[in-house]
Amino acid sequence: MDPEDTEFVRRKFTITKELDTELEDMAAQHYQGNVSLCLRQAIADHRQTLDGDVRLLLKRLSKTVRQIQGDIEDLQQVTEAVHEYVGDPNRSATSVQAGLSKSGSSTSRQTIRVIEDAETPLRAEDIIERVELPPRVVRRTLGRLIDQSLLSRTSDAPPRYQRIGTNSDSEEGISEGNHRR
Repeated sequence: MDPEDTEFVRRKFTITKELDTELEDMAAQHYQGNVSLCLRQAIADHRQTLDGDVRLLLKRLSKTVRQIQGDIEDLQQVTEAVHEYVGDPNRSATSVQAGLSKSGSSTSRQTIRVIEDAETPLRAEDIIERVELPPRVVRRTLGRLIDQSLLSRTSDAPPRYQRIGTNSDSEEGISEGNHRR
């Protein structure tokens, strides 16, 4: 868009007071107080998004693929351990669990790190936002970590999650806890 060829049109529209305040703050912070310029730039940015600026989409897709690869690796370990257990009837379930705990779930480790880094217990939504994983994956992981006595859930509404135990740097504890029942 060439500024010399641009013809401006005056529009009348209505926005909430909250949005107006936010618009004025953004304009003051980034556009020397020029609200019109701020709106024009926001529209241009949104047009790029609508026209298929796929960088963000590709970044999210790439992250999801990596998470799925980690889940596949975890499932392969479980499958191998089960096959070993079935093949050796003298082998105990505890030894199968020990074999599974070698690497632990990357999703579980990531979730526990986020909770450990927080100063206070976190809501599921806070954890989802920080680990940037799909909500169903995070909720499933939280449930599994509670079952394994690695996390506790508060009775607050909404519930909050916190780490059980004091050794926050123990990768080994996280891995072992992934298969504790």
